[in-house]
Amino acid sequence: MLLQRGGYLNLRTITDSRQTLDVYKSFGPDLILLDLHMPHRNGFEIMDDLREIVPEYDYLPILVLTADINTETKRKALHSGAKDFLTKPFDQIEVLLRINNLLETRRLHLQLQEQNQALEVKVSERTRALETALQDFMNAQQKMIEQERMRALGRMASGIAHDFNNALFPILGYSDLLISHPDILEDTEKAIGWLKTINTSALDAGSVVKRLSEFYRPREETEVFGAVELNAIIEQSAELTRPKWRDQALAQDRNIEMKLELGDLPIVYGNKSEIRGMLTNLIFNAVDAMPKGGSIFIRTRPDEKFAVIEVEDSGTGMTGEVKRLCLEPFFTTKGPGGTGLGLAAVFGIIRRYEGQIKIDSELGKGTKFTIRLPFNSDGEKLKDETSPGTTVLPALNILVVEDEPFISDFISHYLSIDGHSCEVASNGKEGLDKFRAGQFDIVLTDRCMPVMNGDALAAAIKKQVPDQPIIMLTGLGDLMEATEEKPPGIDLILSKPVGQAELREALAALFFGGLPVASPPPSLKPTTPGP
Repeated sequence: MLLQRGGYLNLRTITDSRQTLDVYKSFGPDLILLDLHMPHRNGFEIMDDLREIVPEYDYLPILVLTADINTETKRKALHSGAKDFLTKPFDQIEVLLRINNLLETRRLHLQLQEQNQALEVKVSERTRALETALQDFMNAQQKMIEQERMRALGRMASGIAHDFNNALFPILGYSDLLISHPDILEDTEKAIGWLKTINTSALDAGSVVKRLSEFYRPREETEVFGAVELNAIIEQSAELTRPKWRDQALAQDRNIEMKLELGDLPIVYGNKSEIRGMLTNLIFNAVDAMPKGGSIFIRTRPDEKFAVIEVEDSGTGMTGEVKRLCLEPFFTTKGPGGTGLGLAAVFGIIRRYEGQIKIDSELGKGTKFTIRLPFNSDGEKLKDETSPGTTVLPALNILVVEDEPFISDFISHYLSIDGHSCEVASNGKEGLDKFRAGQFDIVLTDRCMPVMNGDALAAAIKKQVPDQPIIMLTGLGDLMEATEEKPPGIDLILSKPVGQAELREALAALFFGGLPVASPPPSLKPTTPGP
């Protein structure tokens, strides 16, 4: 009656405490008025049951109405889950006020719960949106990285093609002249000079990939440099680049003069091909910097413990920013036609030689590169690295396994000129069949071949004859050396292209166990060639 007068019309009254849970489940009350001392089940037991079924997030206020005024009872009721406690007899106004307070608290709690749920939905949606945005960003970033990688690979490929073309220029030019004007062959001295230039350019082309991959590779302790006469290399480089700085420039209505001022220099130890490549890049860079023609000066002089090389042009010069960045890989001011690799390769070579480079440049007044390379301090005289006859081999029977006929043909010529006999197979399977049918001192095999590759061939041969010497001649040689990759069964790796002297030394190193002898030991007899 009190609650009805207070406006609470949706009421359920239970006189049997055993019905409490059933009524709760069907009715879902907002407030429970609970007596403590009842037949069947007391109020404490009912509150224990309610804790089991009422979700933790639900705020169900329980107002205990009891005649028990014991303080301990009150504490126990509040501890069991009651939100408020009134003792009988009670004031009806106070009861209504307490009910209103509890219901207001429940309303606020439910409102807060709804807001939290709405917030969780928004957070979940926002999280999904952020995850989607993050994934989109990562996808875009990966795509950008892939695009940049492809651009870098494109620039690298362009740089490799650029340096190859530089090396191939004199090969094509001089060979074309010899073919179209065979009468030049009658001038033996001139023809031999051109052939030497072609040979040198071919060797330089063979070292392009290795050189480009070693911008900042330090010199290894075991790496051996040969004695180099810098002035001779400079004169050779000027001749090798003549088609570009003279012929091509004249075709473009540009007149470029090359002036050499070479002083007396002591020995510098290094790699001739690398130094030629360095000078070639500097000369070509100077030619590109003179769109209206001009002069290139190359000077040499000794300076304490260094040999000094100056390459100066009268071209357009560089700004301070360009001068600062010009040695960085892939930096170029030449647009799509530039690779950004030439000067970076120059810088890498100089660092490997523990040398120094200085750039003096001003817009409109040209550029001067000053390079300082350390020379041999003990004054040792120059030794001719190309002198023949340093290693003498007995006649060997060699199996050549190569799928490119023109390569196997000139390898056979190399070997026959040195007095060796050889048999040729066009793939690994044919090579294995010939090996099983004959006796060979050395097997020389390519790596990438149809039917059976060089790795499988070497493994099969070593399974049959464990101590059989095997050389792998492959275009992947530089890469295999850089990654320290050596297939099982391979004793020595040579990179294509290979010259006769290099092949001869490789055979000697393998046949004599690496001993630098000029003739075979008396106890060593040539192996009898097999069928």
